[in-house]
Amino acid sequence: MRRALTALIFTSAALVASSAMAQVTDHAGEDVTIVEDTSWTGEHLNIRTLRIDERATLRVTPGSPLTIRAESVEVFGHLSADQSGGAGGAAGGRGRGGAAGAGAGGGTAG
Repeated sequence: MRRALTALIFTSAALVASSAMAQVTDHAGEDVTIVEDTSWTGEHLNIRTLRIDERATLRVTPGSPLTIRAESVEVFGHLSADQSGGAGGAAGGRGRGGAAGAGAGGGTAG
């Protein structure tokens, strides 16, 4: 499976304010291939092609922001941001049921 993206941005809502202190890695326009399970955090910039091999997983470090800027991204393995987002919102209330139909029903086939 090949997916071309110009940027991937995964951010933990609770830590957006601390992103100014995030680690920045400039990959100098090189290709980057992930061949084993690894976790990234911070900013990974200037990547020509980010490739995740079929037996590898690139994980977003839980609770940390991650920005990837690449010309293209090829995901043959897994890209996981499990447990990296902020807390969900409160549940909504129960909805009101629909009104009863007005017709008598029992139509005939024609």
